[in-house]
Formats: sequence, structure tokens, C-alpha cells
Amino acid sequence: NDVFIFCPLRETLGEQFFEAMTYGLPIITLDLHGARTAVPDDGSIKVPVLKKETLTESIADAIVYLYLNPEKRLTMGKFNFAYIKEIVSADKVSIVLNKLNLPTN
Repeated sequence: NDVFIFCPLRETLGEQFFEAMTYGLPIITLDLHGARTAVPDDGSIKVPVLKKETLTESIADAIVYLYLNPEKRLTMGKFNFAYIKEIVSADKVSIVLNKLNLPTN
């Protein structure tokens, strides 16, 4: 995967965000509930929830932006990986890296 997209209107905070960061994925989500504060701005695009008529288009715009800007997508993913390493135990991160056959340092 290149991007993690998770845009729940009712879920207050999904653990899926943290798993996606462990895999070094940038995140597209709604600027709402727990994602507003738990997902780092530098590693995500948080779509404002203003009007239901424009919400789908705003999410699509975020997807297209990351598609057209692969360097930004990679930078955001690297930021998320570094961020999650700071807040999650190193042992859990090492498990994921080992499964991917990546270096753990």
C-alpha cells in the first residue's frame, strides 16, 4: 500500500492509524474526533468535515494530491514511522520490521 485512508464519521479513534504509521504509510483521514489530535499533521492529510456534499470530493482531492506528489507521500510516511517509534515500544516496531525483512535500527 502507498497510503492509508480511514475516514470514519463515528469512530472516535481507530488503532488502525498506529498500525499504518508502523508501516510508514501517510494517512488521509477526517479532521474529526481523535484523529484530529492523535494523527500527526506532518504525516497526514486531515480533510475538514464541513459539508456532506463536498466531503467525498475533498477526500478524492487528497488522494489525487498524494498520487501526483510521490515525494511528499514518501516524506509523510517516513515522518509517521519516526513518530510511531517515539510513542510505541521498540519491541513492537521490531516485530513489524522483522516480518518485512527490514533492518531494525
